[in-house]
Amino acid sequence: MTESVVRIVLVHQTVGRQLLVDGDIRGRLRAILPEEVRAELWSHDFNRRGLTGPDGASVGRRLPVPDDDTDPGGLLRIFTSDDDAARRARRQLLEFDVIAVKSSFVNSAIRSNAQLDEIVGRYRSLIAAWRELSPTRFLLITTPPLVPSRTDLAQARRAARLSRWLAAGGGGAVGNVSVFDLFSRLAAVRGPHAGMLSPGYRRLIPIDAHPNARAARDVAGPLARVLASIAADRVRDADRIARDVIRVPTAR
Repeated sequence: MTESVVRIVLVHQTVGRQLLVDGDIRGRLRAILPEEVRAELWSHDFNRRGLTGPDGASVGRRLPVPDDDTDPGGLLRIFTSDDDAARRARRQLLEFDVIAVKSSFVNSAIRSNAQLDEIVGRYRSLIAAWRELSPTRFLLITTPPLVPSRTDLAQARRAARLSRWLAAGGGGAVGNVSVFDLFSRLAAVRGPHAGMLSPGYRRLIPIDAHPNARAARDVAGPLARVLASIAADRVRDADRIARDVIRVPTAR
């Protein structure tokens, strides 16, 4: 296997920025990649911040993400809609070998079972669309849990159910689609705040739901390992395809 460059893009907003900066995912990824695999980790924040390159510096452009919407419905639009904005974003995203996406807190404030069913349906459709886009690899990062002042126990339970369902392969997340369960890594497991942001990962301001720097550091290592594994798999797939092409006899 020869050295290959795998281009990864992380589509995110504020929590993803924390993982990149406080968690140093880029540095961790470089440190654990196999020698034969070189990965470039790009990222796309809010449209006003745009795209950053493998060195973490802005490249001066944006996709842009239609309406800045990275919630399940917004992602579904990008990968299935025929409108110009969606097609433009989809075309630029599919220039990358691996696409990792993280929605905001919308999945952590599920107010009813009907809303949960609606979100599940969107994820089923999104994952089905991704399955059709192989060999591009996709990584779905579940949303972070909320602090107690921003949710209640019923909402937290629904959010935990959704994350467990996704992590267990919900909606057909197999093959070229993987899931990293950020929610479960950050949520309290038991007690009155089960399914909410664990006390050790909260900030000082009670209404601020963004995980703290410790959370970013604790999660960045496991996430980097998942990205490294996906990058290595992508290289192996590319090598296999190349060998298969070489073995195909030419017509005489």
